[in-house]
Amino acid sequence: MSKNDSDIDQQNEEYSASKLDVVADLHDKTGSSTPTTTEPGKLPASPAGEAIDSRYIDEHIGQLPEIDAARVVRLHNEIMANEYKIDSRQVAKKLIELESALDG
Repeated sequence: MSKNDSDIDQQNEEYSASKLDVVADLHDKTGSSTPTTTEPGKLPASPAGEAIDSRYIDEHIGQLPEIDAARVVRLHNEIMANEYKIDSRQVAKKLIELESALDG
């Protein structure tokens, strides 16, 4: 396995872990004290005895952006090798666009 493959595997593991963090965070925000029986659309109870609404979780997981792990690794390597070039004009243009959109 090459160094890039190893880096991509690590990025994928971190991405999967971040999805699990989102699920845990969503459960913390939406969990309620309910019976531990499984209802349609609900997952079995959590260790805390609260039913988990799988539709709510699936909906929010689906809203997470896709991450191109190969691109992340490539950019990381360029930055670490001091080869990543920042286009200051493009950054300025995007900042102006953002400010214009916020001013609405």
